[in-house]
Parts: sequence; C-alpha cells; structure tokens
Amino acid sequence: MPRRSELLEKLVKLWLDLTREPLCVIVEGKHDANVISALPAHTRPLILELQRLGLRRTLELVQESGIKRVLVLTDFDVKGYRLARTLLGELRRLGVTILTEAREVIYKIFSRLHLRHIEQLAEFLEDIEKFTPFTVFVREISLLDETLA
Repeated sequence: MPRRSELLEKLVKLWLDLTREPLCVIVEGKHDANVISALPAHTRPLILELQRLGLRRTLELVQESGIKRVLVLTDFDVKGYRLARTLLGELRRLGVTILTEAREVIYKIFSRLHLRHIEQLAEFLEDIEKFTPFTVFVREISLLDETLA
C-alpha cells in the first residue's frame, strides 16, 4: 500500500495537471472551498460553494463563467454522492466537460488516506506544500549545492 507521502504527491500532481487549464470546482461548503483554495495550482480554479449558492445559482455561474471543465468535488459520503449525482445530471445538460475520472482518482486517494470529507484534507496541507513545484525546485537546488560543496 502506498505511503501517505506518495498519495499526497499523487494528489498534488493530479491537481496541478487539472489546473493547467481553466477549471470550475463545485464543492459543498466554505470549509471545502478553503481547502481547495489552499492547494497549489497553475491557474486558480473557479470554486463554487453549493450550500451558499444553491443548485440553480451554481449552474448559472458555471454557464456564465464560460469554463468548459467542471470537477464535482462533493464529500465521499451518502449526502455527497447524492449531490454529485444531481449535479452531474444538470451539468450534462449544460454541455460542459465533467471530470468524473479525476473525481474517481481523488476518491481512491482519499479512501487510502481514510478521508471521506473534502475539508479533512486540511490536516495534510502542510505536507502537501512539500510537493509544490517551487518547494521541489528549492529542495533540488539545495541538494545540488550540497553535492557541489
């Protein structure tokens, strides 16, 4: 079974790949949005909070944004799955690209980390920082300096 650090690195790499292009992420609430906002990203995704906006307004904002890639990142519990199923049906009607494979990969990483709620990722934000491109770059430069010294 992969170690925690390997799982977090995989999550960061996936997230960085997802944010290379404009991305809309739909989460359940503000705590989820805060955690997602703290993740390293190539471009900042548009994060929509379902609890605050409601379904209709969330869908309107997806349409108005013009962003064609949407990641539904509701919790991995019964309520979250129900919300995701409702959202997926509505998003299909809008004709946007729904990143269901990315959600499945994130689900697998979360289950291996024993997480069910998106906001639980906050526990790992300090560890996640180790895998950001800048942090990796600085670490590699430090190792290079040590070998040259």
